[in-house]
This record gives sequence, C-alpha cells and structure tokens, in this order.
Amino acid sequence: MAPRAPEPSGHRDACFGWAEAEGQVLLVSNPRVMEGAWQDVWDLPGGAARGGESLAEALRREWREETGLEAVVGELLLVTDGSKRQAERGLLYTWRAYVFRVQSAGVPTPGAGIQAATWVPRAEVEARLAAPYHARVRAWLAVSSASVRSCEVMSRYCQRCPR
Repeated sequence: MAPRAPEPSGHRDACFGWAEAEGQVLLVSNPRVMEGAWQDVWDLPGGAARGGESLAEALRREWREETGLEAVVGELLLVTDGSKRQAERGLLYTWRAYVFRVQSAGVPTPGAGIQAATWVPRAEVEARLAAPYHARVRAWLAVSSASVRSCEVMSRYCQRCPR
C-alpha cells in the first residue's frame, strides 16, 4: 500500500483502543523509525482516520487490520495533541490521538506490518509503551490506577466521538 498523503490541513487524527480483560491489555508491536533507526515498538492497536471516516469507524478498521479481532468502541478515555512532525516529502503535520475503551475478545492474529499482537499483563503495559510519543499515555496510566477512568472532562474535544 502506498504511504498516505498528509491531510491538506496539515493535521491528522488517530484513534487507539484500550481493551482490558482479566488483568491483561491488548498491545501490538510494529516497526517504526525511532531516532533514525528501525525498531519494534509496542503500541495500543489503532491508527490514522481516513478522510470521511469517523473515529469509531477508523478504530474498528484499524483494530481488525492489526489484530484480526472485532472491536466494540466505547467511551473516550484520553485525548492528546502531538507536536509538529515531518511527513513524506518534507511536509509538516500535527496530530491528535484519541484513546477509546474497546471491548474485544479472542486470540489476536498480527495483521500486515504487525510483528506481534498479544494480551499483556496490565502491570507491564507502562514499561512496554516506551516510545517518546507514549509519554502522555504513560502519565495518564500512572494516575488512572488499575481501572482506567472515564474522560468526562475530555469529551469537549471530541466532535468525532462515536456517541
């Protein structure tokens, strides 16, 4: 598949899912360029919304592509804005990431471009989400305890929320 061209506005929305069952969270590992070198990085399943796609539609599509499982998209848990990043052909863009609670079950099967998809003990999640762009997610996890809290305060940011 050809790389996606940046949105004309220079902004990208991405959506990710938090699925927790029996003390485990579903994560995927995929290769990314970090500090100039390819590395396998653990992430929450998800990715960029395509033009005309709601965040819930994008998350269900990305979840299926990355894990082979179906996702029931629930409440919005976290919204975080990213800094400007360099895209293909030297263009700059900004991004906003939305993390939703997801209900999903089963044994995941890594999709194309995914090295691993697996249920990880909740206690290991912060350590696995170690990329620099995970800093805000790690901070949120540190204050949200073992039970991920609701985002009533964050809902004002979510015009594309599935509700």
